[in-house]
Order: sequence, then structure tokens, then C-alpha cells
Amino acid sequence: MIRSLTAGLLATIVLLAAGGAVQVVTASSSGSHLRIAVSPRVDAGATATITVSLPAQVAAVDGRIFLDTAHAGVTGVAALGRGQALDPQQISGGFAFGAYDLRASGENTRLRIAVVAYGAGRLPFRIVVDNVTDASGRALSLSAFQAKGSLVFGSSSVVFAQPEDAAPRQSARAAGPTRDLVADGRLAVTDIDIARAAWEQSQLNGDTCGSDTAGGDANGDGCVNIVDVQAVLAHQAWTVSNGFAVSAPSRNVGSPSATNSAPTADSVAAAAATGATFTVNSTADTNDANFGDGICADAQGRCTLRAAITEANWDSGANTIDFNLPGTAPVTIQLSNSLPQFVLQDRTGGTMIDGYSQPGSRVNTAANGSNAIPGVYLVGTGHSPRLNGFRITSASNTVRGIVFNRFDRAIVMDLTDAHDNVIAGDWLNYNRDGSASKFKGSYNVWISNGANHNHLGTPALADRNVSGNATKGAALYGPGTDYN
Repeated sequence: MIRSLTAGLLATIVLLAAGGAVQVVTASSSGSHLRIAVSPRVDAGATATITVSLPAQVAAVDGRIFLDTAHAGVTGVAALGRGQALDPQQISGGFAFGAYDLRASGENTRLRIAVVAYGAGRLPFRIVVDNVTDASGRALSLSAFQAKGSLVFGSSSVVFAQPEDAAPRQSARAAGPTRDLVADGRLAVTDIDIARAAWEQSQLNGDTCGSDTAGGDANGDGCVNIVDVQAVLAHQAWTVSNGFAVSAPSRNVGSPSATNSAPTADSVAAAAATGATFTVNSTADTNDANFGDGICADAQGRCTLRAAITEANWDSGANTIDFNLPGTAPVTIQLSNSLPQFVLQDRTGGTMIDGYSQPGSRVNTAANGSNAIPGVYLVGTGHSPRLNGFRITSASNTVRGIVFNRFDRAIVMDLTDAHDNVIAGDWLNYNRDGSASKFKGSYNVWISNGANHNHLGTPALADRNVSGNATKGAALYGPGTDYN
């Protein structure tokens, strides 16, 4: 069966929208046959769905949908049946989509894309499937795999702009063994965190194969894509030697959702009693020299924020990151990249990142507005490349006293392990002097895919956040993203 797939993968893309008859069009391109069934009309402003049906052997897929982003957008992506969809990422001319750990329903593996137009008219679109894999994370060969069609919203003769044309993204070289992305000698849910984040950042920046700016090329094929995510999932609990998975476990291991258990109250209490404090004393953006040795130090012996987060992730139990930086609060830390060390992912205990420990800072005491002086001014790279700030995938973390600026998303909380986190006393997308940033990111806070019971501020004046320029101040996305 795999041989027949690689010889010329057959696939069906079915596009469905609520109401109306279904028009069926069959097209072929370089041996790959596509079937497109399009509902002729939905109400203006309503959501249409595009259901992508793939052969049952497909366990992961990523691709792009091109459409007129000035008049329409992708509002969600979901696996039909078992599977985990990634957040759709807006790219030039459209949106990137992806999903992994998929299971077939009947004869097909299916993925649904939700699309909304902001007004009445005909919306042409083009779908390009870049990669598909089997359950082992092995890429399945595709010839030019794309289809185009249109969705109709309301009653109007308006035709929105035609979609861009694009070829599937090809791997630069053959895949090798799966790499340990966290470099802790094991493949676990923490590696899934990095693979997911790298996929999002790579898609967000339109990275071409051969330019791994996100550090997520798990299989060494020169690309960061869904193949890496599925490969890391497939090698959970494998024996790791010299940084690569080398042998399977002797028993079956489930998907990462089965291992994402939150720490118990007893384990958190015990961890808090022994947790380390790392004090950041350098504004450099350099890595920790020796991961997991309990010492926050780069190659020059400086404790940077990137190094402190790395050591906190590796250190068992709850941790604190304090600041004693040279300069006047808020002191600037300029990032060159956000991955992989800026993921808070320690499942053994939360991390407190306390910007108000910086000398010269102070919490807000004003009844209106904010007279706070945050301790740290954390700066991203704007549009080149587009970065996220802190990505939180574990529980009971606190981020306070930080000014964020020039990030696409300042704070991300993702998946069900991200619960009971607190974002307090922060300025989101502001300048160091408290003036509003002219940079416009997508979201100041993004909470998604089952993250729950998280807090943006509290009633205490000291915990007031100030949210600045962004497309959305805060957004919740995906099923189970509740009680925030």
C-alpha cells in the first residue's frame, strides 16, 4: 500500500459548506487526482467549511490555502475524528494549515478548514498540500498536489481577488533519524512542544526548505514541516543515543496527550521546597553553555534570560527567575530568536519570571491606568523574522513585570498542560518609556488547544496588565480552551 502511495498518491479534496446543492468537479495534475465538491452559497458573514479528504494511510498533513486575505480569512482547522490540528498561520496570500496524529474515518483521513468572508461575493481559493506522512513520520511522495475552486457568500456579483499560485515545498535532502529537539537524552512531550512551535514559526515566516530558523528540523531533511512533528510523536520514549532516536520501546506508548499529566499537589509542594532561583545578570541573548547542570551561564559565564529559562526547564520542581541587570529599569533585552529556549515546558513545577525583582522597578499602585515601572523590556524582531515571546505549555507559571514589544504574539499558552498560569503586571506591545508601540502584532495573548484556568491579571492593582497595539488584544482558540 505504501508503494502505491509513493508511486502516485491518490487524494480527494471535498469542499463543503452549509446549505445548497453540491457541485462536483474532478481535476487531475501530474498523476494526482482531486475531487472538489463545492456548496454554491452560504450567507454573507457565515462560515463555510472545506473538508480535505486524504487516503487512510495519511497520519499528518500540512499545506496552504491561498485566498483574498483582505476580504476573507481562515478561522479554524480541525481533524475529523482523532488527531491534533495546529493553529492556522496567516502567510503571504493566505494561511498555512496542518494536523498530525490523524486516524482515518472509514476509507479516508479528513481535515476540515473553516473560512469566513467579511462581505458578500465569490471567493476563489487554491489549496496546495505540501507534505503528508504515515504514522511513523515517513514522508509520502506527492506530485504537484493542488486544487482550486471558489466559495460563494451571499448574493453579489463581486468576485474577490484571485489566489496566488504556488508549488508544493520540497525537502532539501533525504530524512535521517529523528533528533532530540530538547537535547535532554529522551524524546518526550517536551520535544512535541518544540516541534509544534517550530512549525508555527516556520510557517509564519514563510521559511523555505534549507533555512531552519526555528530549530525544529527533527529529521534533518532541511525543512521544518509536519513531517518533523509526526516523526517526533512516532518516536516518543525511544532510546536516544548521540541525540537521535535509535530503538523503539519494548511496550506500546500512546500519544503525548496520554503522558501530559499535570503534577499533583504533593509533587508541586515538594518541588517548590527544592526549586532553584536563577538571577539574570546579562542582557545578552545567548544560550546556556551546559544544559541541566543547574548553573545559569553562557559560554562567557553570564546568566542570560535564555540560559535561565533553559535551566529552569531542566531543573526538577518549581523555579524562580529574578533579574539584576545593569541599567535603569526597564532594562532592554533584544531577542534574535524565540526558539527553542523561550518555551516554558517543565511539567514538574512552574517557573516564576519576576521582572519586578529588577532594581528600580515598581508595581502599579494607581487606581486608573498604570504607574508601574516594569523591570525588563523584552524586544522581538518585528516582521523579520516574526517571533512569539513566551510560549507556555506547562502549568503554574507566572510572568510579571515585563514590557513586550515587536512580537507577533507576546504570550502563547498552548495545549491542555498549560493551565493555572498567571500573566500579571505586564505591558503588552509598548515601548520602554510607556508609549504605545507602532508595531502591530497579531495577538498580545493567544490561548489555544485546550489551555485552561489561566489568568490574565487579577483584581490586585499590582497585577494589572496593559494591552497595546495588536490585531487582537487576547484570543481563545480551539476546543477545551475553557475557564480562562
